[in-house]
Amino acid sequence: MSFGVMQAVSEQSKTTGIDRLVLLAYAFYAHKDTRMCWPANSKITKWVNTYDRKVRRAKQALIRTGELQLIKPGGNQFAFRKTDTFKVGLDTWTYPRQKDGNTPPLQANLFKENGQHHPAQKPARAKAKPQPQPDRETFRTYAMENGISDQDANSLYDIWDAAGWRNGFGKPIIIWKSTLIRRREYGHLPSQNRRKNAQPKQAFCDI
Repeated sequence: MSFGVMQAVSEQSKTTGIDRLVLLAYAFYAHKDTRMCWPANSKITKWVNTYDRKVRRAKQALIRTGELQLIKPGGNQFAFRKTDTFKVGLDTWTYPRQKDGNTPPLQANLFKENGQHHPAQKPARAKAKPQPQPDRETFRTYAMENGISDQDANSLYDIWDAAGWRNGFGKPIIIWKSTLIRRREYGHLPSQNRRKNAQPKQAFCDI
């Protein structure tokens, strides 16, 4: 989808009526750099909301004017691409490009009318700052305040401290408080793991 090609069509094309709608439909599916597209005729008919016969007539008229260039006809059922490949617009037109995060005017106006912000204009999400490694007493106090036993707190502290404060995947533990709470919620505390391993497995036998 290219709003830049659609803007070029709306500002520089000499077409009118159904021809312009069909050309805008092809511009909607065109690549922003190559201006190539290969939508099925049914998609263009649905986009314009008219009959298939009218779309085919408009397409032939656009090909004659050169504003829609047929690059490669579609193949048979065994071909890689069954639909025709087109290039939208004349090479002499000026096409706006999206550079350095700037949005083409038409695209910016469309988002503005809908009360939305373009994704390129959103500020980058700030990364979470790593918490300093706590001492044992701070770790135990926070754990017991959140319903974790003193035995589990000491065991986890020893495990994480021996691993250089990295999790089981080798990634650094950035926010140890939230990691500790998640372990409690998901049942991954040392005492919970021991209870799971101590449960006898159900035996199956042939009768």
